[in-house]
Amino acid sequence: MLIIMLGRLIHIHSFFKRLKFKPAQMLLIGFLFSIFIGSILLSLPIATHNTSIPYADAIFTATSAICVTGLVVNDISSTFTIFG
Repeated sequence: MLIIMLGRLIHIHSFFKRLKFKPAQMLLIGFLFSIFIGSILLSLPIATHNTSIPYADAIFTATSAICVTGLVVNDISSTFTIFG
């Protein structure tokens, strides 16, 4: 399994090499991708206790978590489950 994963990493590396992104662009894309995936996960019904939160709140919370600012719109302990 590990050999297969390492073989895939070589393909992924060559794919990104062909795209010719600069390191700063890769950092920005990584941040945006992490925020996007985090906001989708926070907007899932399994992530909240009773009701779902608006997507704007989910993206704000994900952005705050990725950038380590600590700002939140909702009370974390009463809004989100362990998954959230």
